[in-house]
Amino acid sequence: MLTRKETHILKYLGAAAVALLALVFTQTDVSLSGNEASRFAVVQAWGEQRVFHINSTEFRTVDRIVRDGKVYSDKPLPLSWALGSVHASVHACTGLNFHDNYHLLIYLYNLLAGGLVNVLIFLWLFDHLRRRREGTQEKKFVIALGAVLGSWLLSYSVTVNNHTPAALAFLGWFIVLDKFGRAPGRRLAAVAGLTAGIVTALDIPTGFFCCLATPLVLYFSGGKNWRLAGTGLAVCAAAGIGIAGLNMYAYDTILPLYVANGGGTFTPGTGRKDHLFYAFEALLGGRGLLSYQPFLLFLLPGLGFFRKKLSCAAWGALACVLACIVFYVVMTNEFGGAAYGFRYFIPVLPVLWYFAGAGFLGTRARWKQGLAGFLLLWGVAASLTGAYAPFCLSFEGYRSPEHHLTRAIRSSFAGNLLTWSYETAPDSALTRTLRRHYGQEVSRRYLMSSFLMLKKVDALGRIARESPQKK
Repeated sequence: MLTRKETHILKYLGAAAVALLALVFTQTDVSLSGNEASRFAVVQAWGEQRVFHINSTEFRTVDRIVRDGKVYSDKPLPLSWALGSVHASVHACTGLNFHDNYHLLIYLYNLLAGGLVNVLIFLWLFDHLRRRREGTQEKKFVIALGAVLGSWLLSYSVTVNNHTPAALAFLGWFIVLDKFGRAPGRRLAAVAGLTAGIVTALDIPTGFFCCLATPLVLYFSGGKNWRLAGTGLAVCAAAGIGIAGLNMYAYDTILPLYVANGGGTFTPGTGRKDHLFYAFEALLGGRGLLSYQPFLLFLLPGLGFFRKKLSCAAWGALACVLACIVFYVVMTNEFGGAAYGFRYFIPVLPVLWYFAGAGFLGTRARWKQGLAGFLLLWGVAASLTGAYAPFCLSFEGYRSPEHHLTRAIRSSFAGNLLTWSYETAPDSALTRTLRRHYGQEVSRRYLMSSFLMLKKVDALGRIARESPQKK
């Protein structure tokens, strides 16, 4: 059994490992998918020009909306505005700007919004797991580290996105509610409402479910005290008013622009999809939650282990997780667009990992521990492949026309693996095997489109020089 000092050393080593990977893998440019560029355009516009339209920025993006003759990002505003406010201070103090310091600033803000967030997720999850009596500190360390390094949290931490910060906020919401259950009080009730509001600012559907669950959890875990529940609800409402106020200030509408203007590049909808196929792909198939992070299969034995010990906070968090999964499976139809895996599930990953970890903490059989290790390594391999290009060329359901090349390479893992393999070792056995499997012409066209999207000029030139018949 580890001493307190040894546990703290383990904790700091884990944080250092996550930070080191962030320093190595964080990207210095944006892809042509439009997602990152849309957010960075707002960062530059607000940070350097004190405006919200993105007409005069270094970034061009398809994720945009034209309103009153001006071009705006179609992404929810709070994250981009927050990073833009940071950039405003950096720009004022140092003179750094995106025109002259393009790659440096992209790297620094990617590191801030992704790498630092992952360090905090590891630290918070490890500390929360340490409250459990079951299992050793080493096992809890492995679970917390695996949550970050063996999931889409690592894949998306290399570039600005709303999902990984939302995952941190959702984990924080769960931890605050758990603390409230042990020591109910108005301060914690207010913090729970605030964290639910922060989740909403970062990911509207996930935050919506958090705001619904917050007063209920506070009421039942706080001794059926309506005042405590009302405090949490009031702070949730205040956060919502703040988000609406920011939208009004920026756009003259309280609604996000993709709602106010009738949809940007993303519009929730159920049309034009095979519902069973879509659910399978999102959960178990080529973009699947469990196929990319199979350690989450321990969720079922974990919930069985916890079944008589679940607190109100746990029930509330699990209800939100289930609601989010059902919502995104039912209400989307493009697998997250040009992206790795199914990115909409990322905000709930740390909490899912916490409960799956319970199934691992309760295992003593060597074969089960060996299986857990294998599943974790599987997740690490999948997450590193995603970190190569989280916003990548991908099958987008109805958006991919019949006979489109992404219908031949449906798995974003396989697509990223092929692209990475060709760029780093075009004549390797892995590259040759993948190209034979998918067909030489389909592979060639896929690689050309991928390298164009990722702005990999050297690799694009190399594949472009190949003749269509080349083996």
